[in-house]
Amino acid sequence: MSKTILEILRESFPNQKFDMDTDNYGGSVHAFFIECDAEETLKITWEKIRNMIGVYFQSSLDSEFEIWNIYLLFIIPVNVDRDLKHKIEHDIMSSRKIVVDNHEKINDVDFKKFLFSEHITNNNLKTTVFEKQKLPFSKNKLISGFIDSIELSKTKKNKEDLIGDALTKIETALLK
Repeated sequence: MSKTILEILRESFPNQKFDMDTDNYGGSVHAFFIECDAEETLKITWEKIRNMIGVYFQSSLDSEFEIWNIYLLFIIPVNVDRDLKHKIEHDIMSSRKIVVDNHEKINDVDFKKFLFSEHITNNNLKTTVFEKQKLPFSKNKLISGFIDSIELSKTKKNKEDLIGDALTKIETALLK
């Protein structure tokens, strides 16, 4: 019997905790939760973990959607060096990587659910749609007079120059 990706990861990195969640959003979206105890552990293991997930899990997927929707969330209880965090999160190999460091909700029961919502589905966003107030339109006679006086078909100037001249006249008239 072949091992699951979580079994492979747990055996390879016994000092780290691994979990996985898959949800359907028009296709399967896979999130791996990797708990590291220290920054040095993260620094040494993140690429190896990424590679193992790519080889033992991602390569077995059939759907393009699934292949491109794999997330690795590295959870660490301390602040991570900015350069290391940037290097991990901007790595384009195989999956999207997110470093969650020193988060206030790290010990909450629903923390992984919160992270999935916060970083992947964004279904925690609150949106409000405001109705636009419709203002009545009133025609500016000065501007409409200039526009009415432009006869594009009877001029030898190109249209851009003619419009530029008209805009200059309008600006001059409005500034008086």
